[in-house]
Amino acid sequence: MSVILQNMDSTLTQNEVSSCNVETLAIEIFEASRIPAALTEWKLLDRQLENRSVACSYPWVSTWLKHYGGLIPHRIVLGKRGETTVGICLLTEGVDQKNGPFSVKSLHLGTAGEPAADSVCVEYNKVLVEESSQAEFYQLLCEFIQSESQWDDLRLDGFSEKDSQQFVQYDANWTVRKVENHYYDLQAAREQDVEVISQFGYATRKNLRRNLKTFEELTTEWAETTDQAESIYADLVRLHQARWQA
Repeated sequence: MSVILQNMDSTLTQNEVSSCNVETLAIEIFEASRIPAALTEWKLLDRQLENRSVACSYPWVSTWLKHYGGLIPHRIVLGKRGETTVGICLLTEGVDQKNGPFSVKSLHLGTAGEPAADSVCVEYNKVLVEESSQAEFYQLLCEFIQSESQWDDLRLDGFSEKDSQQFVQYDANWTVRKVENHYYDLQAAREQDVEVISQFGYATRKNLRRNLKTFEELTTEWAETTDQAESIYADLVRLHQARWQA
């Protein structure tokens, strides 16, 4: 799911943001020239928290910035308790973003904000922060975002409803619009002990079965090693390139 918060009232000043909760937690904004230093902090926190969420992991974020950093304006927000980093997130400015037919200025949390045709469509997005500091970090992050008046939409691309609630509840003046992400729920098929194809609509099932008849007997392979995974990935690259060129 993605959540879009529309900016209805931005009156908080930067000085007010800086004075909030400084006794317990402070935020530091890393602009483009200081991104390498912020990524070093990201890598350390990722390891410290034994993070299992790919979309907010150091490898994912650093790779995304390598490819999109020159296109998408971005900053990194650090939450620090004294000299210790306890939370971190990427804040980006969307490029070619629209609300229906209208162009909008959007802020995005995480690796998002690319033009639709070039997006990696981030999923399972979240903020990397230690559990005991979540409430404070979200509060300061929301206050900083609110102080940034030059945006129409704050977009929580790929956030779960539970995680997005931390932002939704912050300001009653924000208008919330939810956009469903289409995906297939494998858990539902497991719980009902049925074939995956049975969970689709009639037309989709019919098309899939017709297409499957054009193939000979199919086998599946599950990667058990890194070498095997890289071999499968190389096959995907080759097949995709052949289809693209065709």
